Amino acid sequence: MYAQLAVCSLLSTVAFAARAPVDNGIKFPFSRNHKTVTNDDGTVNPEWYFGELKHTVGKYGMKVKLPGKAGEVVRRGTSSIPDAFEPLKDQGNDLLYYGIATVGAENDKPQAFTTDFDTGSADFFVPGPTCGTAQGCVGKIKYDRGGVDEGNTTAVTYGSGMIMGENYFDSVDVAGLTAENTNVISLTSAQGFSTSKSAARMGMAFSTIARSKQPTWFENLITQKVISNPDFSFFLGGRASDRFRGPVTKIPLSAETYWQVAVDTVLVNGKKAPAFDPTVGNAAIDTGTTLVIAPTLATASIYSRVPGAFPVPVSGTNLLVYAYPCKQTPNVAFQFGGKGRKFATNKKDFSLGTITTNFAEFIGDDGMARRLADTQYCLGSVAGADINPGLNLYVVGDTFLKNWYSIYSYNNDGGKPSVSFAKASVSIPS
Repeated sequence: MYAQLAVCSLLSTVAFAARAPVDNGIKFPFSRNHKTVTNDDGTVNPEWYFGELKHTVGKYGMKVKLPGKAGEVVRRGTSSIPDAFEPLKDQGNDLLYYGIATVGAENDKPQAFTTDFDTGSADFFVPGPTCGTAQGCVGKIKYDRGGVDEGNTTAVTYGSGMIMGENYFDSVDVAGLTAENTNVISLTSAQGFSTSKSAARMGMAFSTIARSKQPTWFENLITQKVISNPDFSFFLGGRASDRFRGPVTKIPLSAETYWQVAVDTVLVNGKKAPAFDPTVGNAAIDTGTTLVIAPTLATASIYSRVPGAFPVPVSGTNLLVYAYPCKQTPNVAFQFGGKGRKFATNKKDFSLGTITTNFAEFIGDDGMARRLADTQYCLGSVAGADINPGLNLYVVGDTFLKNWYSIYSYNNDGGKPSVSFAKASVSIPS
């Protein structure tokens, strides 16, 4: 039994193919929304921004204590076989995209959970029967423990919180594709996710980083031969020629942990760093993250090529946050894996909105408020943090991915895994 999967955007739908041998893989499309983290008046929402920043670096093992009120926040919560679709919804302002995963798909009482599909992690968790709002879980549906109890637990710690739960083997289905004996973490407690509209999270990275030490749902689809082509994609449409334009560029992985690729350089307005290039490194392509996190030296190099940019003081941390004059519209582009192609972030997405005195007050910096009196500044979507200095690791999230159709394949590079990018062709008004 074979099939293909695609998860669609808020404005389209998630496509999954009929149960027959096909050549295409699973697709997760997104809608494009240029509002990102801004308030209705176009200003930056500092609570959201610092919550997301804290969560992202914590997800990769880096804990920070932010200054002022920022220290108090937590993250918001081409085949002839027809495709089937599973809608992904935007939680708001590009905060989070989520769809539906069904647990106990082969049982008499399957349970459907709103789910965040995340290439930056490799575990699947759902709220357990004892995990209510007091324990940090969201959603009315609680796992009925209808699977096989493994007799052990899994805990995952994030910078903004943690999750803990009991491990079960159960059947898991997304839009008609069912993997048997998939590890399901039935949560007993959670921290840092209480404001999310997504009750569950499905890790789509490699099981080499799974805290449960079990294969992922997608890896089970491959080994159980539910799908014939072991790849999936996230996009502003679907894995079909009308969903992207131009060439598809295949990039080999630099490690099989996250979907990690080599960063050759980061260009600003078409130019490299003038001397030694600190932007060389590696990037985790992460659909579960909104921002782009770069190593601190790389971040400083990027903004040094944006006239008028300056670092926003985030005292007591080694994070770099930058503002720049809103009249500037920098073109920031990555080059990956020795391919030479420029992969740019949309200029509208590079700005997270205008900075006001409220932002300065939020981080407890009176001097910044005076600086804002003369020029309108925007907050840059690239922040700096040395998550893994040995790898010079970036985390590339939805700010970049909204503009590119991305394909994640387990065997497309001479039998080895790869990530491919093509320019998204879906045009959604900003």
